[in-house]
Amino acid sequence: MDRHATGIQKSLAEIQARKDAEGNLVLLRGQASQASGYVPFLVSILPEPDSLIGLPRDMINRARLYAIDFAFAFGASTKGATTTAGMIAYTMSGKGAAEKWIDFLRAFESGVPLASVEKATFSSLDGKEYEVKINGTIFSQ
Repeated sequence: MDRHATGIQKSLAEIQARKDAEGNLVLLRGQASQASGYVPFLVSILPEPDSLIGLPRDMINRARLYAIDFAFAFGASTKGATTTAGMIAYTMSGKGAAEKWIDFLRAFESGVPLASVEKATFSSLDGKEYEVKINGTIFSQ
């Protein structure tokens, strides 16, 4: 009897979880419909890809302020559309003190167009100077 009662309780809990999930799905679909109206505006405020041509030079100059030996390069790009953002891959690399890198990355996050860091590798032989390689994406129109 106890075994059957436990099975029934598990089944009832599963039914309730499915009901909750179904309700959440309906809610999310409604919110997605509302949010889709904002997408064209959000894409329109992103920079044009051609306007980013000076970004590598600007980043190198900014890195000098933080005493970082630095290189910046663009990678592959994907053109955006009215409802989707374009993406331009980038790679940053260089050498410098860990504190300087942290300060530089904070400035990078607040000073460039919308960007993501996908992978960051920090390595050091002496614990003072770090060799860093960062891969990410900058979003554009």
